[in-house]
Amino acid sequence: MILITGSLSAQGAGGPLAGFIGVRYWDAPDPALHKTSYTLTTFSGETLPLEIPDDVIHAAGGLMALRSTPFEVVLGVPTRSGGVTAAALVPTTAPRWFNADPTGTQHWDILLCKFSSGGTSTLPTKADVETMTSGTFPGLASYWSTVSRGASTMTRTVYGWKTLANSQAYYHGLGDYAADAYVNDCAAAHGSPPAAHTTT
Repeated sequence: MILITGSLSAQGAGGPLAGFIGVRYWDAPDPALHKTSYTLTTFSGETLPLEIPDDVIHAAGGLMALRSTPFEVVLGVPTRSGGVTAAALVPTTAPRWFNADPTGTQHWDILLCKFSSGGTSTLPTKADVETMTSGTFPGLASYWSTVSRGASTMTRTVYGWKTLANSQAYYHGLGDYAADAYVNDCAAAHGSPPAAHTTT
């Protein structure tokens, strides 16, 4: 599955809706099962199913244009699913989503967890992860310093691998809730609730 997001700017009541456009494309082995769906998430946080006809997508520059271009959605008729149809996508300027760029030291706790069964890939060692996130190029901390133009530095603590009580198939079966369950279980496996790793 490919997930692409692009932003839109908010408008007053009765005008075009605005927020984020989300694009989900399912590329099943059977071409007959390929499916593209869209959502519109407004800046106030409301998410609506959005139908965008192919000609509207084409006029906006194609699917890849939605990835990085802010748009207003000019609304068409309501959909049966309770969403809206886009009559046009109009490029606009998106507002800034944060008050200030990160500055100072940003600390990350990196918790390594693996499934009890189901995973077949070779896992990096704790030392590998420390190298990948180091302040030496091309480490993540080096990148962090570069993109902030030296205004922010990243420190990190890498915790060794823990084995979860549940299998990969278990988390897959949770659907949309899998990520939350995995994060909570991983933090618990390291002997700490998730909140303990959100303020450092």
